[in-house]
Amino acid sequence: MRTVNWRKRGKPKVNGSVFAEPVHYLRTVPEGVAHTCDLVLADLDGNWERLYTQPRTELPSLVGVFPDGVPARGGVPAACERGRRSFEDFFHVDDGHVDVHEFGVARVMPLDAIRDEECSAADRERPNVIARPDILVSRINAHGIAANRHEERRLLFEYFERNHGYRTGRLEVPFRPASLAHDLGSGYRVLQRASEEWSGPPEAGLDVRGRPQRSEAYAWLERPAILRTIRAHTSRTGSAFERGWLSGGGVYRRWRTGAVANDSASFYLHTGCEAISPANAERKPYLHPAYGRENSAAALLFCAHGLALVGRAKVFYDEPRGFCEALAEGETFGAAWARYFDIESCAGSWSEVGGDIGRKRAYFWSVLGDWTLRLRKPG
Repeated sequence: MRTVNWRKRGKPKVNGSVFAEPVHYLRTVPEGVAHTCDLVLADLDGNWERLYTQPRTELPSLVGVFPDGVPARGGVPAACERGRRSFEDFFHVDDGHVDVHEFGVARVMPLDAIRDEECSAADRERPNVIARPDILVSRINAHGIAANRHEERRLLFEYFERNHGYRTGRLEVPFRPASLAHDLGSGYRVLQRASEEWSGPPEAGLDVRGRPQRSEAYAWLERPAILRTIRAHTSRTGSAFERGWLSGGGVYRRWRTGAVANDSASFYLHTGCEAISPANAERKPYLHPAYGRENSAAALLFCAHGLALVGRAKVFYDEPRGFCEALAEGETFGAAWARYFDIESCAGSWSEVGGDIGRKRAYFWSVLGDWTLRLRKPG
């Protein structure tokens, strides 16, 4: 989870009342931003161990209104609300240090110089200070996808069989991209950057856009393609389409009934919000049956021809820059994920990377499946 000093102009809610007119205010509230984050394992020279808290712990929050703008060195807010939020078993990226001194009135002082404690000395030399992976890490984990452990093992067996078939060339997947978008822009042109051979118009049924129905989404999944992107409003358990959700449970049930054959293979770029976030991660331990139940991205990986999938574990607005370009250069799926961190760390200004709230947005992205694989033509 992360805390930032977020300076905004708007109509904040303070002490139960919403301001009628826009005002300047400072918002410092701890928030769960990455419900799963493999960067913690991949950043070997970071200070993540020091940021870890296991027991349930209360962290302070604050909203302070400054009609004339938030003073750089702090000041007395026109209105102020302080609170606390509880978290447990978390890494706290605390980029929102604030001192509050009270002598009859509260004086708020943002301590912006205290930040980036997870970053190494080498990270601090970058224009945008963010932690970067030193090794590549991904997960091949069917926990919560199937109805029982026997079927989870079967999914794992089929995954490794598919992986081996791709590596050895036994699975000759059509070398083409495919984009599925609902109520959002097509991602087909983004995928075209992964190969010079993909410069032409899409083949029929491979660039599905507009407001397709769920049945069209399932049909799209059955059209073989080596690289896929899904762009739809998403939760932890599914993506929204007309007349229903493309849910993790639905994809699993189609696999269970044999509607999805294990004779193809695909890489996925999933830009949906919280696509890789485990359901109930904030409330249930990992071994609880409800943890990660019917996750939408994991179901695609195991039940819909997946080899690897890169996705986001937060509600946000970005996608990994440089990803498809790295694939075009022959990089592995994992190296393509890591490219985003290098690009973001070289930003000339925070405005290029979403401001203070967004400059570490690369942290939210992880890889499911086998990061060592590359795009390759059949034969």
